[in-house]
Amino acid sequence: MAELQAWVEDHKRYPRQAQRRREEGTVEVWLQLDRDGNVIDYRIEESSGSDLLDRAVEEMVDRADPFPAPDAIGRDEFEIVVPVNFSIR
Repeated sequence: MAELQAWVEDHKRYPRQAQRRREEGTVEVWLQLDRDGNVIDYRIEESSGSDLLDRAVEEMVDRADPFPAPDAIGRDEFEIVVPVNFSIR
């Protein structure tokens, strides 16, 4: 999970417009990956309440594909919900 979370952080982009509006939040995205880490399907499970941040997560999924392969799962497909946090520091 730590490797997957790091991968998400590396591919996440905080929209400037959302930063200017001081929009913060967490988007929970459901991912269905194959054994090689390719995205089969995804959806926003829980919105941040900001269309800009939700859209940024959808764009992040496209940039991050393929994700790190889920090692030692022993299945053809893997499902996980990943939180993506946007916070102005």
